[in-house]
This record gives sequence, C-alpha cells and structure tokens, in this order.
Amino acid sequence: MNLVVGLRTVKWMVRDTFRQSVSTKLFWVMTAVTAVFVLFCLSIDVSGDAVPAGPDYAVPAFIPKSEVPKIGAEKVASDGVTV
Repeated sequence: MNLVVGLRTVKWMVRDTFRQSVSTKLFWVMTAVTAVFVLFCLSIDVSGDAVPAGPDYAVPAFIPKSEVPKIGAEKVASDGVTV
C-alpha cells in the first residue's frame, strides 16, 4: 500500500464516520455539548489581588547548614540565601 492509497483510505473512513454520526444525531449532540462548554469557559473571569513576584515581594530562601558545603559558601553568600 502506498501513500496515496493510505490517504484515500483515511479520507473515506473520516467521511463515513462523519456521515454515520450525522445520521444518528450524535454529531449534533456533541456539537451542542461542545458549544455549551466553550460558552461556559468564555464566561469565566479571573480577578484578584494577587501580588506579582518581584524584588519587593521576593520569597526569602532558606537552606539548612548541611547544604552549604554542597553548594559552596561563596555561592550562598552571593545569592543572599539565609542559612
């Protein structure tokens, strides 16, 4: 089987599946369900007082003393990590 025959087979399988779903009304049910969920998702509005992470609101970093030798004392001091 070459590429042309494979593509033609897939095309006819998609066409047959679509025609069968339309004839059993499943296509319209799934279209309606999809439309309801899309409208629901489009109606959601997210708002709040979330503070963006920045230099003024940076989360302090803490590590135990046992981790300092693994990272290096100079690196810990330069990054400003609290031990």
